[in-house]
Amino acid sequence: MVEVFGFNPVWEALQAGMEIRKVILAEDEKGKNRKIWNLAREKGIPVEVLSRKEFKEAFGEKKQWVVAHISSFVSPREEFLKNLSPDPSSILLILDQVQDPQNLGSILRTAEACGVKGVGITLHRTAPLSPSVFKASAGAIAHLKVFQIPSMGNFLREIKEKGFWVAATDARKGENVFKARLNFPLALVMGSEGWGVRPLVVERCDFILRLPMFGKASSLNVSVACGVLLYEIRRKQILEEGISAFPENS
Repeated sequence: MVEVFGFNPVWEALQAGMEIRKVILAEDEKGKNRKIWNLAREKGIPVEVLSRKEFKEAFGEKKQWVVAHISSFVSPREEFLKNLSPDPSSILLILDQVQDPQNLGSILRTAEACGVKGVGITLHRTAPLSPSVFKASAGAIAHLKVFQIPSMGNFLREIKEKGFWVAATDARKGENVFKARLNFPLALVMGSEGWGVRPLVVERCDFILRLPMFGKASSLNVSVACGVLLYEIRRKQILEEGISAFPENS
């Protein structure tokens, strides 16, 4: 069980239909959390109301007076693979040992915004899917298929058999993403903050993409680089093949 706290993360979890065991609210003089109370009751989720003193003693102050108990953030990998079907607008994101919770949460938020089909994270040496990650994602994780990868080699083989091409990322070498043609089902592999994608993982990828650096900095933060790459891939898919029409609010 995981505790999720804060109005927006709990609201997103409720809207996404995540498996929530209980919602706990503090008495709110302004009625700010009334929307959460109503939606939880509508979905048949138990709601417990505590005094502010009781809530503070149980959870501390920095929780925006609302907590949800969620069974798990992780989707079954085998079920995801079973239902995975490639098309030219399909993007998968694979995170190879991203260890900072804020980076992981920011990446998941961007992935959801870009319509990524699923996000795979390595089982070991990766930030756990914690309340901090959920909050950093602004609740976007509730709308994503996020699964764990115990063996990167086996997983890459499986998605290649499904029809995906796999691209590693490197700040120093590879094809300039702004010049590359990417009108095919693509799995993008992003590496850790310290050393990038591991060499053995790179060897199992089909090609390497890089972001050109126009200043003196040698690289970008992994969450920033991931955002630029995902949006450039999505832009190319739209312009090169006329697929995945822009959303109504674009």
